[in-house]
Formats: sequence, structure tokens, C-alpha cells
Amino acid sequence: MSSLSDLIGASAAKRLHDLARRRYPALAPPRLFAYALSNLVMVPFAGHVARKRRTVAADTYSYRFDLETPVYQGRLMAPHFLDVPFVFNNLEGSQALAGPVSQRTQSIADRMSAAWAAFAETGKPGSADNGLGPWAPYRAEGGPPLLIDDEPAMQEGILEEDACELRSIALELCGRDDILVPVGGERGPVE
Repeated sequence: MSSLSDLIGASAAKRLHDLARRRYPALAPPRLFAYALSNLVMVPFAGHVARKRRTVAADTYSYRFDLETPVYQGRLMAPHFLDVPFVFNNLEGSQALAGPVSQRTQSIADRMSAAWAAFAETGKPGSADNGLGPWAPYRAEGGPPLLIDDEPAMQEGILEEDACELRSIALELCGRDDILVPVGGERGPVE
């Protein structure tokens, strides 16, 4: 935790470490560090976008892609954009990022691409037909995201619980909690 303290200060580092440790109790320190920092950026931003979109559009769906890539000895974990080869069912052309194609990864790609195709056709991504099962829309009070891994499942409260704590940490760090806004978006409080 000392290098995290160097980056963001001892108090915020402890809070971020504790949140990450609660969510992933078995992670080794380097992976916990990566989880904590990536989620400090991604989770509040994803919640902000979903809340804003929910107020101006039809149903909004959120997901969290937790499948880890084996490339670079697994050090990348589940990086942002790893989901793209799965959405487009293009694992063969994406092995440098997604790793070797296996029955497991192909099954996830088949389900994800079917869900995105269903969403394009019907406006609803989840169904028994595509193997992701029910996928509830984002609600005004928040979450839940669909956790996509070997067995997709709705994760009640994860996005909002983490986002509340992470927004609080951002407020401690910067004196404001609106530091994460969409590119080209106006600054304003994160609701």
C-alpha cells in the first residue's frame, strides 16, 4: 500500500485499499493495486454516464467485464476494452489481447455477440436465447451491472456501492467529486 500512498496520500490510499480488499479478498498486493486504481477512474465514470443517460433515453444497461486475459502472464488482468473482441466475436484476430481462443472464451464471445445483436435489434440485450439470461436495465437509484465472466450474473449494488465510496475518495483527493465527466461534457456535480 506504500506506493498507493505515495500517489494519493495515506488516508485515501487506506480507504481505496480497504474497498478493494473487501471486494477481492484473495488478490495479491500488485493486483489489488491495479484493481484499486482502475476502479477509482472507471466505476464512478460508468455510474455517472449511466445516470445521465437514464434521464434522457430509453433503458440503459451496464455491465462489468471481469474476464482476465492470460497475455503478459496475466498482468493486464481485465483491461478496459478487452470486451471488444468478445462483443464482435473476433477472438481469432485478437489473440494478442484476449489470449488463445479456447472453448471457454469462445462460449463467452458467442453469448456476448448474441446479446449485442439482440440489443441492436430489440433494445434489450439479455435473454435466455443468448445465454446471458435476464439483464435488468439501470434504475434511477443505480445498478445493477451484469457481471460478465464464465457465468454471467446480475450484481446487485456493486456499481453503486463502489461508486459512492470511490466518489467520496475523489472528493477527499481533489476537494470535488465531479472530476470524472464524459469527454466534451460539462463539468458539474456528479449526481
